[in-house]
Formats: sequence, C-alpha cells, structure tokens
Amino acid sequence: MADQQSTFKCERCGAEYQPRRNLDGTIGKTKHRVCSVECGRSVYCKKAYAKRGHRPVRIARSCAHCERSFIATQSTNTYCSTSCQEAARRIRANECPEKKEARRARDARRRALKRASTVERIEPIKVFERDGWICHLCGIKTLKSKRGMLHPRAPELEHIIALADGGTHTWGNVACACSSCNRAKGARSFGQLGLGFAA
Repeated sequence: MADQQSTFKCERCGAEYQPRRNLDGTIGKTKHRVCSVECGRSVYCKKAYAKRGHRPVRIARSCAHCERSFIATQSTNTYCSTSCQEAARRIRANECPEKKEARRARDARRRALKRASTVERIEPIKVFERDGWICHLCGIKTLKSKRGMLHPRAPELEHIIALADGGTHTWGNVACACSSCNRAKGARSFGQLGLGFAA
C-alpha cells in the first residue's frame, strides 16, 4: 500500500508538492522524489552518471561553422547551434549537386506518397533530359543553370495530371515545365503534353 500523505518534499529543490493521484484518490506505487520533470532530469541523470562511473560532458570547443567558442554537452557536438548546423548542411549540399538532387527526388516522392496511389522513384534531371529541357506547357527552353532558383525559366518537375486530382507520381505523368508556367497552372490538370498553356 502506497503512502497516502498529501505532500512530499522534492529531493532537488526542497519544494513541497502534491503528486498526481489515481481516479480512486490513491497515489499509487511510485516512489515520489521530485516535484517536476526538470528536477527529475537533474536528479536521475546525476545518479545514472554516478552509477556508470561517468561525469557529464562539458568540453570547450570552437564551432565548425562560425568558429565561435562554446561549451559542448556531448562529445559529438561540433556546432554551437542548430542554425549553424543547418547552414553547414546547406553549404555541403551546394558543394555536392548530386546529393541535392537526390534529396529533392526523395522529398518529392515523400510528398507524393501522401496523395498518390502509385509512386515511382523519379530523378528530375533525367525527366528534364528526356524532355530536352523544354517546357511542355509553353514550348520554351528552360535554363539548366537556373535549376532550384526563383527564375521564370527555371526547370521544375510538373505533374501532368495533378496529384490533387488523383494523378500518379510516375514517369508517364511527369514532365519538364518552366517555373512561370508551373506556378500559373497550379494544381489544375490538363491531361496531355504540349497544350501551349502559356502561349
């Protein structure tokens, strides 16, 4: 039978607190030691480190991105913040275009899985090369150098029958489109190639 006293004293901060109770009003079999999650993390982490013979990691390091000094709380931390980590990841992606395109293809496939019944692994660059880097809506040649940029003639992967209308993410339902046509078309479906949409 658990102790039915109304208040307990926190091991870490010394504050008195009332533990959660069951529906029948009993406290339960849990040993109450701390008043909050923060106190619990502090107490139990210290006990776990002491039991394993470890001490919390605190290493003075220089950030691998901005070179600012910071205190690392894990031995694997090399960045001072998540923003520096994301900035370094973007730089690495720009240095390796193949990885960037692979990530784009993976993200497009993930989005398609949420809406389409049939999904294939599609590489946008191969679709653009198949279509000769020509927009299938207006017939104008897109600019390969503007891929991934906010430019009217940047090539983008476009679904002929929109996913919102039940289209599939397959090689037969995707085509090259310029950014301006793709934005103007939106989520509408046309169902065939070369309609001269923007003409």
